[in-house]
Amino acid sequence: MRGEEVSALSERFVIIGGQAAGMSAASQAKRRAPKSEIVVFEAGTDISSLLCGLPYFLGGVVERIDDLTVVSRDEFTDKRRINVQIQHDVLSIDVKERRLRVLDKKNGEERIEPFDKLCIAAGAHPTIPEMAASGLDGVFHLRMPADAVRIRRYIKEHEPRTAVVVGAGYLGLELAENLALLGLTVTLVERLSEVMGNIGREIGQLVAQTLSRNGVGLRLDADIGAVDGTDRARCVRVAGGGDIDADLVVFATGIAPTSGLGLEAGLAMGASGSIRVDDRQRTSADGVFAAGDCCEARHLITGEPVYFPLGTTANKQGRVAGANAVGGDEIFHGVVGTQIVRVFGLEVARTGLTRAEAIKAGFSAMSKTIKANSRANYFPGGGEVFVKIVFDQTTGRILGAQIAGQEGVKGRIDVFVAAITAKMSVSEFADLDLAYAPPFSPVWDPVLIASNVAKRNVRGES
Repeated sequence: MRGEEVSALSERFVIIGGQAAGMSAASQAKRRAPKSEIVVFEAGTDISSLLCGLPYFLGGVVERIDDLTVVSRDEFTDKRRINVQIQHDVLSIDVKERRLRVLDKKNGEERIEPFDKLCIAAGAHPTIPEMAASGLDGVFHLRMPADAVRIRRYIKEHEPRTAVVVGAGYLGLELAENLALLGLTVTLVERLSEVMGNIGREIGQLVAQTLSRNGVGLRLDADIGAVDGTDRARCVRVAGGGDIDADLVVFATGIAPTSGLGLEAGLAMGASGSIRVDDRQRTSADGVFAAGDCCEARHLITGEPVYFPLGTTANKQGRVAGANAVGGDEIFHGVVGTQIVRVFGLEVARTGLTRAEAIKAGFSAMSKTIKANSRANYFPGGGEVFVKIVFDQTTGRILGAQIAGQEGVKGRIDVFVAAITAKMSVSEFADLDLAYAPPFSPVWDPVLIASNVAKRNVRGES
């Protein structure tokens, strides 16, 4: 039934969660089975939001919060005939009786809602340290559009001069940049010994240097002890000493799967605490699917389940869950862990495994790092590109890559994504017929230089 309309079905398909995975599931199900009743329960007020754009709304790069809504609720309801009910919190799932207990947060009333098929797409929630709930004004986390609106309003009304961002992952880096663009003096605090802990030390140091050049303070190996102030935040106390002035504090300390409903319903869970699914997004309960940040995915290199919450993955998993809930037979093949971020003009990306991750997974892994020009050396503009390639010394198989530079990083990391997915060796990769012209790359592109260096370190290669 792949790609075909399943018009004969008229079941009631209920989805918990109205963001990327949930609305993708709803749209796909309605397209394939127009006669089905599709109902979405969303606990918040926003649906179908581009959450990755929130830091840029704070910085003014994105002017209106509505620009971060893909499809409005009215369009889903009126044009797509999908019943979207916001401010409806699903309290429990009864898998055996095929029903939900739902709270209408607008009037405080509970009711029972039946379902034939169900998709849990409840997303994730911020992992916020206890001191973030200090009750002080000026202390925030950023997860949903409403959070961004509150932070932006606070900045406008109170004109803070200093800010502390807690957490130096991808979101923390984007927050630090955008708050600095507003003129705030920003300090980034990270409990680990390097920024972007999953990118590798060499490239992590490049990011740290870029932050410093742009006036962002960086405190590594630092745990937050408390946020102090009277009614508003005034400083952040770092465990072990060294207070930091902070009129504004934003926690970007990671997220965790919102999987409690699945756990309470008796669904099988993964080691990460997310819902376990197969390659068709089916949970351990018949007729119950899960998609997005609340569930696992399969890593294409290791074959093991992983928790890798990204909007791209959520949309793909949602499409598969929605199709299969109405009789399709779609497969979500998995992920290789691709991420990219820009920090004050420095583009940084990774895909696959780091060397440490590859060794832990049982590979005979080695890594090589090269530095090359992003364009032909006689062509104006451009800059240096750092490429780190991770490969198996025995087979030559490419296992991962990390790249940093001022331009062209996305295109280069995507080449590695394709190679890793195809299980290419460094020898095969080195022979790829990549595009060349002086404004875009040298004759030997940096990724080809890296693969040739790696090739010399594979057993049996000359």
